[in-house]
Amino acid sequence: MSQKNRKLYISLILLSFVSLNYLAVFGWWISALASFLIIYFSHLCWPSNYKNRLGIDIDVRQYFFAFIIGLILLPSCLLLIFHIANENNLHIATSHPFNFVHILFYTLNEEMILGGLFLYVLKNRYQKLQPLYISVIVAVFFAVLHYMSYRWIFQDPAQGILSLSTMASLLMIGIIRNNLILKTGHIAYAWVLHSCWMAIMFGYVFYSTEKQQVLPEAQRFNTFLGNELTVYIILILTLLITLWFLKENFRRKKYSP
Repeated sequence: MSQKNRKLYISLILLSFVSLNYLAVFGWWISALASFLIIYFSHLCWPSNYKNRLGIDIDVRQYFFAFIIGLILLPSCLLLIFHIANENNLHIATSHPFNFVHILFYTLNEEMILGGLFLYVLKNRYQKLQPLYISVIVAVFFAVLHYMSYRWIFQDPAQGILSLSTMASLLMIGIIRNNLILKTGHIAYAWVLHSCWMAIMFGYVFYSTEKQQVLPEAQRFNTFLGNELTVYIILILTLLITLWFLKENFRRKKYSP
């Protein structure tokens, strides 16, 4: 394949992600269309290893484990977010069922691009760099991107300033996600974690009982991700998954001659 065609396909992959992924207002299926186009153009760009690049080279056993993790995570996220909502006197309402389908696909797209493809490129370009360093660097980018988007890019009512505790949670979530992908070579577990949390935080509607208005997106991040209990839980998960991520390196050093 010529370099010109490859650049064209990469541009189409990124264009599909940026232009279609967040347009649920025009239909829940648009994020699903973005998923199809991302995979389709990736197949044209890298016919022999597009699944590996996107992190979707997943076998049946890994799908099964991801399903079990989802069965545990989904009610856990629901209990935590509903607990925080009650603490903040927020009224909870259900949204349209298709909203959950949109969340399922747009989180998949984020994992394929920001998780699978981005990490794949960095890992292969900087092979001498320790994987944990790559994980942290991408996690910092992930957190800063959220801050910049809500501070300067998104418009009202989504616009807002993310708190320091929210940024800490986003940084640690990025590390968890990156460690999972770099360790396993696929996005299944990271996608389950991402989609389960977002299904509750953005799948439901939260109203302020005092102001009688829907909680804006930035404030939703600050309320749930910036909550002290959430930060502690994410910190514990970050430490556990990082230790698991580094386990093989420790083992090699211990038994190396």
